[in-house]
Amino acid sequence: TVGAGVYTSSDVKLKNVLGQGGVIFIRQFKSNLSLGAGLAINNTFGYPMLFPAFYFNWRLEGRYEVNVALIDAVRVSVGMKFNNHLKLSLVAEMDGMMALSERNGKKMYFTQQYVVVGLRPEFTLGKSLSIPLTLGITPARSAFYSKRSLKEYFSDDDESDPHFRLGFYCSLGIAWKF
Repeated sequence: TVGAGVYTSSDVKLKNVLGQGGVIFIRQFKSNLSLGAGLAINNTFGYPMLFPAFYFNWRLEGRYEVNVALIDAVRVSVGMKFNNHLKLSLVAEMDGMMALSERNGKKMYFTQQYVVVGLRPEFTLGKSLSIPLTLGITPARSAFYSKRSLKEYFSDDDESDPHFRLGFYCSLGIAWKF
């Protein structure tokens, strides 16, 4: 995998390009279990760093479905197929995002991490198209600013960082199976 982008509120410059890449070797142990490991690289802290990368995907399929995935985020779902056009699942997901920013005249990065818990009806139209709708809450949302260094990443949170309360969550998607 490889990707790059400019995630900033300031000028588009080479130093504001965030890049990541990785090589993960995945083995399918059973038809419903895949495990993988490898190395990933990114420049979050202003210089390239290598990290271990893991892949986990376990699922049970049929009328009742369970899916646990650790790929780019943590996703867990338990659901039931009512027919070929409707599935209802209870989902829990943990994800996040990051952007380069300036705060008090200093170059920083802003990180937000969040958890979503909700119900997801998924409507299937035809053989390839489905529309998942998620209605739920975000019980945990943390956000913080930090300098672009590994040392600062592990320091105590700043009391002036934004704090969020429990919130409503709604999303609508389109999924196309190839």
